[in-house]
Amino acid sequence: MESTQSTGEWPTITEDDVMDMESRIYERIRPHARPGGFEPGLLVVKFRNMTDIAPVCYVPADVFDQAFQGEPEWASAAWTLLNANQMADDIADTYNRGGLWALRAWIMDDVSPDPDVAYAMTPPAGRFPTPMDRHSGITHPVKEIMMNHVSADFMLRLEAAAQYPEEEPDLNTVITEARADYARMTSSSAGAQMDAIWRDAAAYNWLTLTSDPFNATEWASDSRRLAIVSTMLEHHREPMDMMILGTTLLPDEKSLQWMRRTLADDDVDAAKFDRMLSMALDDEYAYAPGDHLLARDVRIAMNVLDPLEQNAPTDVAWHICAIKSAFLFAQGDHAGAMDLALQAKGYDPSDMLAAAVTARLSGGDPAGMAGTMTFGPSGPVL
Repeated sequence: MESTQSTGEWPTITEDDVMDMESRIYERIRPHARPGGFEPGLLVVKFRNMTDIAPVCYVPADVFDQAFQGEPEWASAAWTLLNANQMADDIADTYNRGGLWALRAWIMDDVSPDPDVAYAMTPPAGRFPTPMDRHSGITHPVKEIMMNHVSADFMLRLEAAAQYPEEEPDLNTVITEARADYARMTSSSAGAQMDAIWRDAAAYNWLTLTSDPFNATEWASDSRRLAIVSTMLEHHREPMDMMILGTTLLPDEKSLQWMRRTLADDDVDAAKFDRMLSMALDDEYAYAPGDHLLARDVRIAMNVLDPLEQNAPTDVAWHICAIKSAFLFAQGDHAGAMDLALQAKGYDPSDMLAAAVTARLSGGDPAGMAGTMTFGPSGPVL
């Protein structure tokens, strides 16, 4: 099958690219592979379509990890799919259509442990780790649907503990459980992969929450989605800011792919915040301060952020003041924007978004421009 062309947001790959990557990995790990003698620090690796080596061998974990150094971003996900008996041309086609997150989604939804590998991992006691543990986060020998594992695990525990139908877990408790799950998952050997999945889920949940017509008039109430957004605001503040500002203040509709790409970029500095504010305030296609579409988008975003401000960890609650200050700035309320930005900076002088807002408003005396609006949290909430 001929591979499709990519959207231009990532390079096109072909079936041959996938097969060549697999061959390079095999060449790097093959000298270290052995068919027996498991001991700690080894991974179970399947050697596909090779007749001169055992089909399932043990490889040192550090050797396997080093084998992927210098490979493209899609390599580990493509390897996982190949070793789950998926076709190289389908892998290339999926990547070209949807990028790395599409490969991850495929793994999450459809990949079951290979039976040969699962058999090799059933010693009398315990289980042996596999490369899939390190590069995909999927646990052997039992299949897990990873997106549910990541995004719903904490809710399952809370719902299982409930005693009555009306005993809905409060948002503060759900956020606390989500934070614990994130910390546990990202401290594992597959921590980077798990963190990427949480980020992708946060982008999806922000889009879902802000697309819900109910949230145009009422506070968002989906505790699970809110908890994931809160957790990413705590751990990836600046990328979340860029995603939220871009989807709320810019008139062109942002795709889920753009949101995920933005949230994956940790290289956010003061200059990027200034460019974002420039696009929202100064661009010829920017919303006018009184535009009803801007007011609608800000109102929906506020209805997602308000319950978080009341229930999230204190750092997140105060930072939401900075996000709201950018919203007010775009709507022409300079006094209110300065007031909120100064509150956020007062709590955390390193808050880059608050600093960007105050820098743009500080043509006069910032203290003199501060209004009387006070939306910040009155004290610690956790």
